[in-house]
Amino acid sequence: MPPSMPPLGLAYIAASLSAAGHKVRIFDLNLNRDNGKAQLLDAIKKEKNLGMIGVSSIITQYRKVKDLGRILKAVAPKVPLVMGGPGPTSMPEMYLQHCSADIVTVGEGEETVKELVQRIDDNDSLEFCEGIVFNKGNGLIMHTAPRTPIADINVIPLPAWHLIDQMPVYTKNFLFRCGRKNGMSIFSTRGCPGKCIYCMCNFGRRLRMRSAENIACEIEYLINTYSIEHIHFLDDTFVTSTSRTEEICDMFEKRFPRITWSANVRADFVRKEVLQRMGHAGCIFLAYGIESASPEVLEYMDKRVTPEQARKAIRWTREAGIEVRAYFMIGMPCETPQTLQETVEFCKENMVGGEFFFVTPIPGTTLYDYARQKGLIKNEDVYLELVGEVRDFLVNLTDMSNEELFTLKEKAENEIQDHLRANGFPVPTSVRKDPRVTAANLPVF
Repeated sequence: MPPSMPPLGLAYIAASLSAAGHKVRIFDLNLNRDNGKAQLLDAIKKEKNLGMIGVSSIITQYRKVKDLGRILKAVAPKVPLVMGGPGPTSMPEMYLQHCSADIVTVGEGEETVKELVQRIDDNDSLEFCEGIVFNKGNGLIMHTAPRTPIADINVIPLPAWHLIDQMPVYTKNFLFRCGRKNGMSIFSTRGCPGKCIYCMCNFGRRLRMRSAENIACEIEYLINTYSIEHIHFLDDTFVTSTSRTEEICDMFEKRFPRITWSANVRADFVRKEVLQRMGHAGCIFLAYGIESASPEVLEYMDKRVTPEQARKAIRWTREAGIEVRAYFMIGMPCETPQTLQETVEFCKENMVGGEFFFVTPIPGTTLYDYARQKGLIKNEDVYLELVGEVRDFLVNLTDMSNEELFTLKEKAENEIQDHLRANGFPVPTSVRKDPRVTAANLPVF
């Protein structure tokens, strides 16, 4: 896939360090895939007073980070290598032991990195820097006290978009396609009150919200600088407070009437009146992680959403003139042919779905701990490398055979897609299928 999502985490960290008076550069290796690594290594070699190297990543980039860390330490062995983001946060010791990291920042990194840089500059002890895990020497790894999340996220500097090269590449390849519009994704909240067993929730379970005015400042900058025409809210769940949602709708109507927008939402949080308001304010699609329509599976994953709530949310969203994008999983430990068929019937009844994603245990989740306890993940290092390389199937958590699970998935998708076509509804085009992976040809870890 072409680059479609800028390094938003790095942009936030860079902005905070810049505001504290530090010189910062961002090397976007996802965008510059051909010679970005060579340019990075060349810059490191030329830099006379390099204080720290930082790498941010998600868990699916584990293998690439592992290779990058080894190269970076070979070029700059005495420069502290710090890693952060959802991947390192979920398994800090793995990144210290296998990815050449000296220090891992855990969770929200803006305040942690500022203090960390200062302590490194002053040659001060790291033991009292909250929110990190580091190699203390002699094979000892130390976890410092956790850092309290930033209470008012409005004080966090806006991302340093200007430090990301070739931003127009991202705006044109926007991840959430909306015709030919230039788009960009932003966060309006941090944290999620949900407790789904498959979700890591990097920003924690406590919800913190930006004000409409703070969000407007970022949107205005993106419009003026990059001619943005569409905004997608990356929040784990955008609609939580009715009053705040209405304030954001007011903002779009009064200040950005020509901008369309979209968001990720939970079916149990939306209300008919709020959805109507969002539709009038330029919202054109909402993404629902419905996951399953089986009450048994929903209860197992601690989703805390019922099929009836999902039905209402889909109906209300369409009545508001907003497109519904719904996502489903297959392969929870309690999944059976019967539970999957419940989801198939739901998709046909509500004209949604058409593609299932295999459940993949991710570090930092209850589901990952379950897979480890059951002996389904024996070598974590190899498993984590495969999470980013094999994009379709890794672990069978069910009591069904691999062949039965693959066959059920294909049958379910075909049944839903045939129903959608027969009724004139669009059928999703898969981007995750990996033809190398079959029930008889699974990776070993």
